[in-house]
Amino acid sequence: MEHRISTVIGTAGNDTLQGSAGDDTIVGLQGNDTLEGFGGNDRLWGDDGNDVLDGGAGSDVLYGNNGNDTLFGGGNSGTGDFANYADYLYGGSGNDYYFHNFALGGVTVIDDMSGDQFGNADALFMYNATTLNLYWAGDRSTLYIFQPGEWDDGTFDNGIVIRGMLTNQGNPGVGTIEYAVLNGGQITTWDAAIFNSWDVQFA
Repeated sequence: MEHRISTVIGTAGNDTLQGSAGDDTIVGLQGNDTLEGFGGNDRLWGDDGNDVLDGGAGSDVLYGNNGNDTLFGGGNSGTGDFANYADYLYGGSGNDYYFHNFALGGVTVIDDMSGDQFGNADALFMYNATTLNLYWAGDRSTLYIFQPGEWDDGTFDNGIVIRGMLTNQGNPGVGTIEYAVLNGGQITTWDAAIFNSWDVQFA
């Protein structure tokens, strides 16, 4: 079955935009939008507003851009250049939330915190995680990394906190690496930090 590439562009209002089984490009523009890529290798842009982006199946690239966005990576069932990484999630400015199921691949999270005030934070909820690659392009930000069940009571009990990410300022600062029981009882460990890139491995 042949799947064509489609382009869907929203309006200045609050839109719900859906793709197809093919490779889609979906742009929300202004407003608090909901974008769903479904199958295929999709590119989703939330643009302004507090948007919800769901890539669905395939190797997707999600850009939250401005606003407090929620990005769902889905899973990778495709082939090609991005086969080893399920999705690329770009948070943009604002307090963003990332949800990703790692059962079918890894993920690269790239967050631009420029313009954020001190104390703003992002949260990454991971499922079946083995390796996570992080790139930060801003400073004075905080990232909380969760595993399933860790946030059930609304309290960050265990996990990893990364604070003070600084581009071109040497290695990022690590706030607290707490004892965390992950899937199957694994314990969190850190790999080496290189410039503004972190490879976080769970052993």
